[in-house]
Amino acid sequence: MSAPAATRRSAGDAPWLLALALLWGAVIWRWWPAWSASTEQSFGFLVPLLAAALAWERLRDCPAETKPGASVQRVGGVLLSVALVMLPAALIVLTANPLWPAAQWISVGLAIVSSFLILVRWRGVAVAWHFAFPVLFVATALSWPTIVTVRLVGALVALNANLAATAVSLLGHPAVVHGAVIELANGVVGVDEACSGLRSLQTVWMAGWFFRRVVPSACGRSSAVGRRVDAGCAWDKLGADDGSHLARGGSRT
Repeated sequence: MSAPAATRRSAGDAPWLLALALLWGAVIWRWWPAWSASTEQSFGFLVPLLAAALAWERLRDCPAETKPGASVQRVGGVLLSVALVMLPAALIVLTANPLWPAAQWISVGLAIVSSFLILVRWRGVAVAWHFAFPVLFVATALSWPTIVTVRLVGALVALNANLAATAVSLLGHPAVVHGAVIELANGVVGVDEACSGLRSLQTVWMAGWFFRRVVPSACGRSSAVGRRVDAGCAWDKLGADDGSHLARGGSRT
């Protein structure tokens, strides 16, 4: 690609990159109070950085640009306009209720849809699908829906209470579990929701998705490097064998 063509290409990409930066900057700015106020979401500060690292890693094998057809452009433009009109309203609600899971998920849903539509109009469907994982990964920074959290916390509290009662009983102090309460010979002990391990579980959930994408890519690159090194060693050995044979005055057949 010539220098003028590359300059024009970069200038054409700048508005799309700016649109994505402003979109996610506004959304992350509204998520910031929730990450600061909730211990369960304190790991959220790392998620945008990890998502950016995943997007950068995906640039290594980005597919070629394929512009969608006129009908796809029209439909995508209408949907993008609707999403961008709804997003400010969702962010206003999120600003007033930063810890409300529904507001968080509505905002991330609109941001994800807008991002996909921007990528489709910019580079095509193949490129948008290629960057699907980094875009969706941002959702791991959010609080899980209330119905999931309530049931999960109840199950974790009961599990921790049973494990604690079993350990105490094995140590010679009989204990009986009643829901989240452990009854001992001289009183009762309650297992608080803060001891459920939900924050650790959410962090592990986020880290699991991140490393699930990073580790296979790293292994694939290492394998490719290993294959190139093996091929180079074989070529060097072949050259050394040829040199030693010729030094002895022989000839290859």
